[in-house]
Amino acid sequence: MIFLGTGIKSPYELYRWQVEALDFLKNSKSKIKILESPTGSGKTLVSLIYALEDCDNCKIVFLTRTNSQVENVFRESRLLGLKKVISFMGRGETCLFKKVNPEMREGDPEEQSRLCQRLVKDRMEGKEGCFYETDYDMGWVADIMRPQDLVNLGDQFGFCPYFAQRELLKDAKVVVSTYSYLLSPYIRERFMDWIETPMEKIIVIFDEAHNVPEFLRMINSASFSVADINKARDEVEKYGDKTFNNLSLSLSLNYIEEALEYIFSDGPRILTPDDAKEAFMKSFSSGTIEISRLLEQMVYVGEGIKEMKLNEGKLPRSYIYRTAVLSQLLMEDSGAEFVRIVDDSEQRINLRFLDVSNQLNFLKQFKSVLFISGTLTPFEKFKDELGIEEANERAISVPYLESNLRVLYTDEVNLSYYKRLESEEKLLEILEDFINRTSYNTMVLATSYEQLSKIRDLNFKRKIFFERKNITNLELADMIESFKQNGGVLMGVINGRLSEGLDLPGKFLEVAIIAGIPYPKPSPETNAMETYYDMKFKKGWYYAYEAVAIMKLKQALGRLIRSPKDRGVAIILDSRAKRFKKALPNLYRSENLVEDTVNFLNQ
Repeated sequence: MIFLGTGIKSPYELYRWQVEALDFLKNSKSKIKILESPTGSGKTLVSLIYALEDCDNCKIVFLTRTNSQVENVFRESRLLGLKKVISFMGRGETCLFKKVNPEMREGDPEEQSRLCQRLVKDRMEGKEGCFYETDYDMGWVADIMRPQDLVNLGDQFGFCPYFAQRELLKDAKVVVSTYSYLLSPYIRERFMDWIETPMEKIIVIFDEAHNVPEFLRMINSASFSVADINKARDEVEKYGDKTFNNLSLSLSLNYIEEALEYIFSDGPRILTPDDAKEAFMKSFSSGTIEISRLLEQMVYVGEGIKEMKLNEGKLPRSYIYRTAVLSQLLMEDSGAEFVRIVDDSEQRINLRFLDVSNQLNFLKQFKSVLFISGTLTPFEKFKDELGIEEANERAISVPYLESNLRVLYTDEVNLSYYKRLESEEKLLEILEDFINRTSYNTMVLATSYEQLSKIRDLNFKRKIFFERKNITNLELADMIESFKQNGGVLMGVINGRLSEGLDLPGKFLEVAIIAGIPYPKPSPETNAMETYYDMKFKKGWYYAYEAVAIMKLKQALGRLIRSPKDRGVAIILDSRAKRFKKALPNLYRSENLVEDTVNFLNQ
């Protein structure tokens, strides 16, 4: 047991690169610290040690992108002997009443919160409501309280696990949760109230932080479709029609659908507010002032329907409300913050948020904030996107990554636009030959599902495990477990679930093949991102395409080396890989992929 100061004990002596990372964090003068360190290098352990040593009486809030990623924090907390560690999850994961009222399984956090409050209020007033007790007085029954632990106890003793979490938050040393609890303004306000700790006494750690910019875009974005209007019609049928200035609600919905049809008729593109106004004025045969007044009346009706649904024990959701608000957004001039992307094939308009640079100003109030990941470089893109002006950053290199990972590419394939057709057949030929002549457990990552389908149809002589486009979590877990037990070739797409977060250490995975360079597919959305990056940072192509490809390549390579003991070969089937030599220092051109792979893995 190694003592690190302030009573903190590490179960083993830190590696040199972990000491380097810890020294960087300790010596950093900025509140915001950005640390890139490869997968398996122990950055979760290091960040916890730093936070514990930096402020003995501070609370640590450790945030992950998804619920499934919190287990790693628990493991390191156990190794450090920490007490009062809790994972705080939403009602969707902790509500026991959802077995009685399935409505609690659905909805966004605000909708679930309003329904929960109503059900609790009804019970307290002697009405039929949620019968689980909201008072929790059992305290810390274990040093580490996982969501399932509280769910099991709540089920046994009749208390609400969600409210139990809130009670334990006040006294917790380490709180593990998801990004939403700080990045969503609605949730953050309540979370900070429950935690009962001044912000200057909180250290925040964002794990897998390369996901933060896209997560912020996602929670601020929305989509509007004909399906929303049809659900609004269902509400009219159930709750009754209304008339505003001689125009009925049902007819208004018809006009809104007609406006969308005008928009879809011009094909996929970026929709301007003026284009949207023209379509709505054409369908309503009215001016924008009259249309705006009508939409405001629809919002009012939608709020009333939300309240009626609450009284029925249902989620306070109204599609009349949603249709009116999104129609307003289509016609509002939002500047460069978001764009409206027309997807005529799906009959949908995506309101895509672009500029998230003003979303994290509140972080300055915390004692310190750590962004950690294996793929944060180029740092300038990460900081520019998040509007981070003052920060210290460090990319940690580990010797085992350079010695244990070999990245090969071939000049025989070039999947650029003008050479793609002639190279695609060669790629499939090389891939089939390599897999049939080797016996290593291999992962193949295609750049699209269309390409993956062509790869799947090849004549392989080995067991193939294929990630379908709509595979369920359970099916995926079963497939990975079967791959671990039987070996073979695991196939997916580079921006799918296999390319990030999958843990296949040692002999479970020795070769990863990437079928091309994972540039984002050209689309109205990608073009909008490039234009935004160019206008704001003068780095349109680099930020929208090049930097994204680098990050995806590094994420894919991270599947191979999960610890200092792992050894593997990555193969990029595209000659354009040579331009990434700076980002992939152990990149080499290969004349014989099979021979070079065998020689390296047999060393």
